[in-house]
Amino acid sequence: SSKYLKKMELYLYEKSDVIITVSSLEADTIKKYGYDKTEVFPAYYYKDFNVEQYIPEKRKDILFVGGGVHLPNSDALVWFINEIFPEFAKENGKVNFIIVGGYDKDFVEKYSSDNVLFKLSVSDAELKKIYNSVKIVVVPLRFGAGIKGKTVEAGYYGVPVVSTDFGIEGLK
Repeated sequence: SSKYLKKMELYLYEKSDVIITVSSLEADTIKKYGYDKTEVFPAYYYKDFNVEQYIPEKRKDILFVGGGVHLPNSDALVWFINEIFPEFAKENGKVNFIIVGGYDKDFVEKYSSDNVLFKLSVSDAELKKIYNSVKIVVVPLRFGAGIKGKTVEAGYYGVPVVSTDFGIEGLK
C-alpha cells in the first residue's frame, strides 16, 4: 500500500500549483523528487504565550506528555525509564519523572516507581501547573514522523526540551 500511496502523492504533486507542507524537512524530501514548488507553512501559532517565568533553580522534575496508545510514546518511555532515567537520577539526586497521558493498567504498574509518576488524565489547568513546575520536558522518541505537538507545547510553556532527532523533526 505504501507504493500505491507514494505513486498517488507524486501524481498529486505533479498536478499542483504549489505544495504546502508544515516542515522544512518534509519540503526538502519533496524537492528531492523534483518538485521545487514547495512552501513551508508552520502548523503552530499562538496568540498568547505562557506568562510563568522559567527559573531553573526553582524547578526539578522531568515531564513527558503523550499517550500509550501511540506506539512511539510507549516505546520512548520504556527506553527512557530503563536506559536513561536511572543514570540521570543518579547524577541529579531526587527527581521525579512525570508522565501525562493515557496508559493501560499493566503498563502503569510495570513502570511506576517512587520517582516515576503517571498522571493518566489531567485538566488543562493542571497540565499548565505541571509545565510550570518542571525543569525539562523530554521527548525521547525513537521513531515516528511529523512535527510533534508535545515539543511545540513545551516551547509554548517556555520549558527546555531534551529530545532525540525524532522528537524535534520538522522544527529544526
